[in-house]
Amino acid sequence: MNVHGPALGVQLAAERRHTFVGRAEQLAAFEAMLASKDSGPCVLYLHGPGGLGKTTLLHMIAEQARTAGCHVLRFDGRALAVSPASLTDAVGSQPPGKRLVLLLDTFEQCQGLERWLYEAVLPTLPSGTITVVAGRRPPSPAWRVDGAWSTALRVMRLTDLPRTDAEELLVRRRLPAKTRDDILAFAGGNPLALALAASVASGANALPQRWQPGADIVHSLLDQLIGDMPSDEHRRALEVCAHARTTTEELLRVVLPADAGRLFRWLRELPFVEPAPQGLFPHDIVRHLLDTDLRWRDPGTYRALNQSLRSHLLGQVRTAPTHSVMDRTLEYSYLQHRSGEDVSEYLGWDDPGGIFEDTLRHTDRAALLDLTASQAGRHSAQIAEFWMDNQPQGFRVYRNPHDNSPRAYICWLQLTAPEAGHLTADPVVAAAWQHTSSIPAGRHLGMMRFIVAGPEAYSPRSPVMGLISVRHTAELLHASGMTHSFLAFEDTEYWGPVAAYTQHHPAGTAQVGDRTHTLWAHDWTKTPLDRWLDKLDRQALPEDKPASEQLEPGMPLSRAEFDQAVREAVKYFQEPAKLAVNPLLRNAVRTRPGVTALDALREAVEESVDALLAEPSTAGYHRVVAAAYFQGPTTQPEAAARLGMAFSTYRRHLNQALSRISDHLYDTLG
Repeated sequence: MNVHGPALGVQLAAERRHTFVGRAEQLAAFEAMLASKDSGPCVLYLHGPGGLGKTTLLHMIAEQARTAGCHVLRFDGRALAVSPASLTDAVGSQPPGKRLVLLLDTFEQCQGLERWLYEAVLPTLPSGTITVVAGRRPPSPAWRVDGAWSTALRVMRLTDLPRTDAEELLVRRRLPAKTRDDILAFAGGNPLALALAASVASGANALPQRWQPGADIVHSLLDQLIGDMPSDEHRRALEVCAHARTTTEELLRVVLPADAGRLFRWLRELPFVEPAPQGLFPHDIVRHLLDTDLRWRDPGTYRALNQSLRSHLLGQVRTAPTHSVMDRTLEYSYLQHRSGEDVSEYLGWDDPGGIFEDTLRHTDRAALLDLTASQAGRHSAQIAEFWMDNQPQGFRVYRNPHDNSPRAYICWLQLTAPEAGHLTADPVVAAAWQHTSSIPAGRHLGMMRFIVAGPEAYSPRSPVMGLISVRHTAELLHASGMTHSFLAFEDTEYWGPVAAYTQHHPAGTAQVGDRTHTLWAHDWTKTPLDRWLDKLDRQALPEDKPASEQLEPGMPLSRAEFDQAVREAVKYFQEPAKLAVNPLLRNAVRTRPGVTALDALREAVEESVDALLAEPSTAGYHRVVAAAYFQGPTTQPEAAARLGMAFSTYRRHLNQALSRISDHLYDTLG
């Protein structure tokens, strides 16, 4: 009698079942093979990059087979004993009367046996035998196009787990919600990365406010997902592929001029590198790991790589014909902004979901004006209609690929003179001209006058906002004769960090109906394009230094700058690293003995938020601010839904709440 509980193998199997999630389609395919007896496919070929849980899936398939009364033979391609003879001997020694299930794991390690397998072994197996092959590489084309195998072979490519399955995996590891979100942001749906990160986080004595992967996790995953490189040049090629959005042989030649062709051919054969119309790209987790490792291991080389690739892509943007401007700018923008924390959470670079940019059509007007009225108010809708009549070429519409319906739009204006009709029709344009006064003949102002989209576009890493950002960058890079550019936002809480990141500074306000719009301006006569790009480079890849050294005493903040700093202080209240570089710490916060400036700022912000409760007219604003920033990580649309508010109402109330908080802080600190 076993007095110590179940055997270790039984415990491991139970734990494996408990932590296993997803792969329902693959398990169902094997279940169908079990049910088919002698008909239907008899070989299931599973393939995909490392770390996707192929071995774990085979464990579950083996359990299914044993439960069905089958005899299971399992081989691992990493074992030296895998050979034609070993397979033949094992199959020949199976117990009589039992159906055979043959499992071949890590098949990429013995890929040389593939032809022998499908020509000489599988056709001779007993009737009803099911073979499951799992490896990093897909089956050879010769096997797949053989007519004799067309009905007997089923090929399934494994990809990342869907978000719901990935989150469930972490829930079963009993991790808190905030840590789950941080791990998901790092690992995506890669089961190996999720499991390794969860194991480290579960073993920590105290979890940090924000979980981040350590160098040990990155190194371990690189070893398991990629392994050793054939040479330093191969590793360099893979680092280029991980750093750029897509890699062509031409781009590879910028860094590795002598071997670009050979290395590009090597890259395209890797199981975790995929082809796209624009070039090659690696699996998300591989990209993240390689880029993180290089930046940590050799920051100087990382910056040099970024600079050389960016310089090449910038040249392509500047010479691109009209039809390819967006494609070229997308490649450049990804490299330029992907490391900038202030904008990376806004923009979706890799999966536009088929959404595409188009010109304004007459049939769009009613839908776009209705969208504008619902999101920005009827006065803004009237102004949008005015510009549709006067500068229709400035509109870009972002369409649903299924029915071409508009999902969002922007309006980029070019203004050469303060025309009376424009000033009367649009208070925002009037405020821009008041800021700049006049410009020389032949020059113009550029203005992103409208960015209008439904609530879904405000989710993190939005593909719509990514495309809009690319369009804005294209307008700036291709502008000729522009003296100033303007951004105009009602929702400064959302857009303020993006405006500041692109070196647009508060330039006054304008009233449109009952709504206040903030203008942000960049003076290209003082900071021309090349200097602007240099500053962006330094922002995206700053030199590592303590937060105390990043904020130097400066000039007093203007009221517009103060308001923006307050918004950022509220937004990042629970993120000390970001709060520690808030401009309010330079000259607005007064310290007292025993209290640091950072703690003093936090106290002042808390007092100003709580001051909203003092009056019945503003008490409701407190709920909005709490839902947005103090009740756990959430998107703006989710916060609005939690409060039972229309998204446009939520945004308006949040902006009004932040204005009240800023007024209170201005009185307190001023």
